[in-house]
Amino acid sequence: GALTIAEITTEGEVEFREVGRALVEHLGDIRVEELVAESPEALRDAYARCAQAGAPRYEHLRFGLSPEEDVTFERLLVPFSSDGRRVTEITGLVVFTGQGGSTASRG
Repeated sequence: GALTIAEITTEGEVEFREVGRALVEHLGDIRVEELVAESPEALRDAYARCAQAGAPRYEHLRFGLSPEEDVTFERLLVPFSSDGRRVTEITGLVVFTGQGGSTASRG
């Protein structure tokens, strides 16, 4: 799948329930269980910022790896609430575009 779903605990901690297969492929040779248990800090921080804001977040970055190989990274995080008071879940979608115009969705 291309989506990542995170649960936000009552303490505000981010716990990944599902991690998009494409994101795991992009991060390299790492098992989903490892990513869920010990996700990269930047990934966890992005979800935590969304939970704190209580609003969708869109991020867009462009990396010039070489003149022939620009990569664009876009991430949309959408918070949800099961109780109407606090963010309890966040769904994320990441899209990488580059390397000759290819596009890949990542969770």
